[in-house]
Amino acid sequence: MSTALCNGQRVRVGFSTSNALISRVIRFFSGQRFSHAFLIYEDRDFGGQYVMEAAWDGYRLIHRDDALRDATLVVILDPKHDLSKILEVSGRWLGSRYDYAGLVGAALVTVARWARTKIRNPMQDAKSVFCSESIVVGLQQIGYPGAERLDAASTTPTDLFKFFKSE
Repeated sequence: MSTALCNGQRVRVGFSTSNALISRVIRFFSGQRFSHAFLIYEDRDFGGQYVMEAAWDGYRLIHRDDALRDATLVVILDPKHDLSKILEVSGRWLGSRYDYAGLVGAALVTVARWARTKIRNPMQDAKSVFCSESIVVGLQQIGYPGAERLDAASTTPTDLFKFFKSE
């Protein structure tokens, strides 16, 4: 697998879970392994690894140690294709609200999956994002191969993990 560089910064995709209530709720409704997805890169300006993510308090840039402090499971993947441009695209989300309504809508999409029915997220908010949604939108905006097949509003962190693992 190749590693992507953006001004000397390798960009990877991470997946995690924790014992936090929101993580347990996401895993309960999705029935999946991961409850969170994020971008991670080595930043020469700040020094160290930084995470760009949609967290409970909004879309943020945070040091890896702080971002993963309470994680009970973490997997970091090196995507097959170049992700160097996603930092610029995703950086536009910084300061945006977390999309709690969209997350509830994603739960409805998951319930529909259980019933073997396919629906679009009815509660998506264009001005806020949740974790996997932000990455899918970024992938689509940079033209990442295969990302056009993903639905940003209903892709779960585990769906995104499977997408990268299948490359």
